[in-house]
Amino acid sequence: MNDFNKEDASSGSFKDICKYNFGTQKDRQNQKLFLYWTILCAISLIAAAWLLKGDHVSAPLSWLVAIVPSILGTICMFMFLRFLREADEMMRKIELEGLALGFGVGVLFLIGYPLLEQVGLPPISSQKTGAVMLFAWVIGHIVARTRYQ
Repeated sequence: MNDFNKEDASSGSFKDICKYNFGTQKDRQNQKLFLYWTILCAISLIAAAWLLKGDHVSAPLSWLVAIVPSILGTICMFMFLRFLREADEMMRKIELEGLALGFGVGVLFLIGYPLLEQVGLPPISSQKTGAVMLFAWVIGHIVARTRYQ
């Protein structure tokens, strides 16, 4: 059963949407666990990019620095899967809508941007496509969550 507190989110403000007051207690615990791993993964990615770009680490150590964000990202993915498996139906529905938007926008960007590059837009790295997908996922999540409040 969803123990969403309607009074806390009645205003529908961004701050209310970002609070951990939606879903069951287990949903909120799993969301926080996923969030912690996501933050750790993001920090490791930024640190690895900085270390590798500036040649701050030797060749053997550079392999380890390059692989750590992927390892943490894999853990993050499993934390999200755990969250989805243990979430109630409403939470899964919200997450599915967010993921569907993120995936769809990412695919459209992945296929469409190279065509736009041919007519003059600057080339971009594949990391930007991932960022577009993640941003669209967050927007989709916020839209779905406000829809079902």
